[in-house]
Parts: sequence; C-alpha cells; structure tokens
Amino acid sequence: MFPRALVYPGERFKVDYKPILPPLPEDFKELSVEEQAIIKEHHWEVAVQSYHMAGIRQDPRHVTRRFHPYAPLFIEPILVAPDTWEDGIHTLKCSLVVIQLNWDLLNNRGVPCPLRFSPEEITLALEDARRWQSYDDRVESLFRELELGPDGTVDRVEKFELVKKKSDGLRAKWDVGAAGGPYPLQDGGRSLVV
Repeated sequence: MFPRALVYPGERFKVDYKPILPPLPEDFKELSVEEQAIIKEHHWEVAVQSYHMAGIRQDPRHVTRRFHPYAPLFIEPILVAPDTWEDGIHTLKCSLVVIQLNWDLLNNRGVPCPLRFSPEEITLALEDARRWQSYDDRVESLFRELELGPDGTVDRVEKFELVKKKSDGLRAKWDVGAAGGPYPLQDGGRSLVV
C-alpha cells in the first residue's frame, strides 16, 4: 500500500519514479506569483512521490511489503504494537492469533509456528477484538455526531462551548456496559471494559 500522504494527485507533472526533479514549465518565470506558487507545490509533491518510489525499488524489503500477498498478516503486529500503550494488548494479541491461524500460508519451509495460543486463548482474543471494535465504532460515531477531529479536537474556538454542552448531554446518557467502555471525552479516555 502506498502512503496517501505521498501520492501526487495532479496532472501538471509526470511521476517518473526516479530520484530526479521533473523540469519546470518553460514559461514558469512569466507566470503570476500565484501560478508559480501552485506549480512549485505540484513540483514538490511529484518529487516526494518519485523519491519514495525510487527508494522502494532499491530496497527489496519495501518491495516485499508492497507486493507480498500476505503482507497485511505479518505487518499488522508491527503497526498495532505502539497502540498497546493506549488501547491495551488485545489488538496486538489478535493480530498474533491471526498469524498463528494462517501460519501455513506464511511459512512454506515446514518451520513450526512459534506462537502457541490455546483454543481458549484464541476465542478470548477474538472476542476482545470484537468488543474493542464495537466500542471503537461507538466512539467514532460520537466523534462524528460532535463533529470532532480524530484526536477529539474542535475545529473552531467559537464552537467549543456548544460542542462541550452537547458532549455533557451525551455523556449523561452514555451506558458504559452497552458501549463497552467509558465515555471517551474525559480523564482516563478510551479503554476497553473487561
């Protein structure tokens, strides 16, 4: 998967996938300051994508990450490991369970799987992941209803008091048991009720 932040969406320049900058238009110096600024921005975006792709092609580890059919299975634990500090270990454990369950797809050399989750542990890990996803869906729904940013921010200072008042009303109705966790916009934040 290519990082969206590095994708050049424009048509002004051709992405060459070589570590070189594409040439600026011949009439660049005759353009208005505003047009030059737009072209420079596009020029930078296409350069970033080209350099990134050139790096991917030169490092086989990136090629594996991008094109291996089962990359999501073995990349997932790496991606979720940092989240364990805030969200708990259940997501990491679930991704490791998925690796154990799919070990034959990932390993064609007959090496035994180093993970040894019992059937009971697998059931509990998958149930925890389902509960966390349900709680996470409720939190995302709340954020949408309050029109918050992904980190719980309000986009305009003028809206803060209105959003806070609405949040206080929603917090009073929040059912911890049904939601699967505490109201997320308070001290203690998000955590799964076990």
